[in-house]
Amino acid sequence: MSDNATDRKIQTTCFIPPAIKLNKYLILAPISDFLSLIMLTFELESNKAQGAPYLDLSSIGWDYYNRSGRWGEQNKYRGKRLLYFESEYRRDFSRNGFWGFVLFANVHTVSEYAGNTFVYRHPAAGTGLRIKFNKISPTNICVDVGISKNFTGIYLSLGEVF
Repeated sequence: MSDNATDRKIQTTCFIPPAIKLNKYLILAPISDFLSLIMLTFELESNKAQGAPYLDLSSIGWDYYNRSGRWGEQNKYRGKRLLYFESEYRRDFSRNGFWGFVLFANVHTVSEYAGNTFVYRHPAAGTGLRIKFNKISPTNICVDVGISKNFTGIYLSLGEVF
């Protein structure tokens, strides 16, 4: 009696889009007691595989830590290619860095499904409060409010976006 399990072939395909992510940190006031930073991030994802399942296409908020697009619904915009840019200004309120705030703005676009071209841009902006989690590590408790067209979100997290 032969085993039919060895005769069957189960084919699974995983579409992982290649991604490029660049972060740049600019320290504005290194001499003063209050830390002041500007951070920039740029991300490009591309999934040109033919027949890629819809849920495997590039999407906002679909990055490893779900940090891109703090302003909107996860997976609201999806396409074969995604272009994302965010800038954040971070400043301490107190000398010891216990209290701080951020201002951020971002814009992203995904390629249209039919033409594979970038047509629409989706801008957003927001602000947030930072509370130092402990004195040893640079971990913060973050409360962010982000707005965009037809969406407003409040986000609570531990750690920074980048």
